[in-house]
Amino acid sequence: MIPPVSSNPRTDVFATWYWCATTAERVVRIVLAGLRFCIDNDLLTGHVYWVSAVAVTPDGQRAVSASDDQTLKVWELASGRELGTLTGHANAVNAVAVTPDGQCAVSASLNELKVWELGSGCELRTLTGHSGRVTAVAMTPDGQRAVSASDDNTVKLWDLETGEVLATFTCDSAAPCCAFCDGGKLIVAGDAGGHIHFLRLEEPKAKG
Repeated sequence: MIPPVSSNPRTDVFATWYWCATTAERVVRIVLAGLRFCIDNDLLTGHVYWVSAVAVTPDGQRAVSASDDQTLKVWELASGRELGTLTGHANAVNAVAVTPDGQCAVSASLNELKVWELGSGCELRTLTGHSGRVTAVAMTPDGQRAVSASDDNTVKLWDLETGEVLATFTCDSAAPCCAFCDGGKLIVAGDAGGHIHFLRLEEPKAKG
């Protein structure tokens, strides 16, 4: 299986994970990529089980990894130092996304998402509404909303400030992936039936 990869187009920092047979640990590999070279910069060890996803902050200075050990870890990429561990999920953490300002992260687990403040490691709120495993999460460019995809066949749009579900779209089968495009006005989601859905977001019309 090809490992999940997170990239930062501004800094050419790529992050992925793999299984290290020599140390029997789950590690995150940070790669600095340029047009003419690709150098392994560091191996970040600390998770005790499968690393399922990783995201890089927009400034390219930190990475956040999600693991089946029910935790997330924040890493300083320049030194490889672990800055903190985010605990609170009771099940495997399947996905993670970072806000555009690099201050917060949203993680996905079994039927819930959590919003974290990366600097303090504090859990800000829990987003509930899914009835199955949440497999993916993405953030709008303004960092105010997130979209999640789930095995419960739904894609949900969230207000990150209030934790409210703003909209729910039901697919014909499990939804393993989702993303924003067009400045956060369009959601693209895939389902297990081989369909790709394009969901246009429209602001409520003012009452006249």
